[in-house]
Amino acid sequence: MNPTELLTRLTRFAKWHRRGLGVLAATICLFASLSALAPARPESSPVVVAARALSAGSTLAEADLQVIQLPMELMPDQALHDPAEAIGRILTGSLTRGSVVTSANMLNGRETSSGDERLVPFRVPDAATVALLQVGDRITVVGSTMDGGVVDLATDVRV
Repeated sequence: MNPTELLTRLTRFAKWHRRGLGVLAATICLFASLSALAPARPESSPVVVAARALSAGSTLAEADLQVIQLPMELMPDQALHDPAEAIGRILTGSLTRGSVVTSANMLNGRETSSGDERLVPFRVPDAATVALLQVGDRITVVGSTMDGGVVDLATDVRV
């Protein structure tokens, strides 16, 4: 087949099927335009989240945690990316299922109880006093007696 005959056949084919070819070309243009206008997928990173609701003071185990992908713009500061960083550490506050686990949610190794120490919740009704306390501070817990006296309930207690 010579080039002239091939060109003649292609021209004849295009004339007979021009509507179908036009629809095909329009469809390709439409999809190309939509893909160019679609927003780019945000960059994501693995992050550790609570697999179930966890209460304050609980020691984290592998079953309490799971890893999910989270867009970088939604990633909180101090978020953990490896569950091994959290296993065995103690929560300072409650977490709901799906909450991102951060290093601020847990006690570090220096703050955990040892030997005869116990971690217990202690509510202070005065918000101004609570604002003065920081994790690791040592305080004395003072109570009042029925006759108006004062008694030390606990001395040199670590917050």
